[in-house]
Amino acid sequence: EDPKSYEIWYHRFWLLSLVSGLERELLGSQTEVRKLIQGDLKITEAYLQKDERNFHVWNYRFELVELILRNKIFSSEEQTSNELAFAEKKLEESVSNDSAIHFFIQYLEAKHRESPGAQIPRELLSKPLQGNLEALYVTSSDQSLWVFQKWLVQALTDKFFLHAKLCDGKLLIWLNLPLSREALNQALTITSDCPNKPQPKDFKLAKGGFELSLQLEKEFSY
Repeated sequence: EDPKSYEIWYHRFWLLSLVSGLERELLGSQTEVRKLIQGDLKITEAYLQKDERNFHVWNYRFELVELILRNKIFSSEEQTSNELAFAEKKLEESVSNDSAIHFFIQYLEAKHRESPGAQIPRELLSKPLQGNLEALYVTSSDQSLWVFQKWLVQALTDKFFLHAKLCDGKLLIWLNLPLSREALNQALTITSDCPNKPQPKDFKLAKGGFELSLQLEKEFSY
């Protein structure tokens, strides 16, 4: 009756967590809680079909995902594929759905916290990046798209990226850490579609990091 109630979703998750803990401790399995979680994931899908921006439901789904990751209830590969496909579908339906954007970011960051220092695989980001760039071309005033774009770029560049601006036909990029030649070569692979692909020699030491001066023509592709 009230899918936007904090208390209802919180209590539901508390009960689910309790069942999960008791089943694991007493029976050494997660068979029953797996069925309950699968049912609740379907419930969230049904509610988000009615209201795709209901952040209460998105938050509950993320709590389910965290429980799955923490207790290894489903296989990691299967769950990653399902959750990313679900979020991408919702973003395709509404590119400025900030609840879906937030879920996508939260999920990938939670998933990759399991391996400290590991970079999020670029193949998981290429489709969202392309979709977001196309959306920005149509709706450049949407703040949520720019927030998502910044996160995607930082994820792709392993969080070395700080700031970029266009100045006199050149793209100036500031990075927050010195890079070895090997790391720099790896970072530059994201510009493989650019007609003027930068080389390590194009970087020069600048205050606060490194500065890349790249001469642009008509467009720049990540």
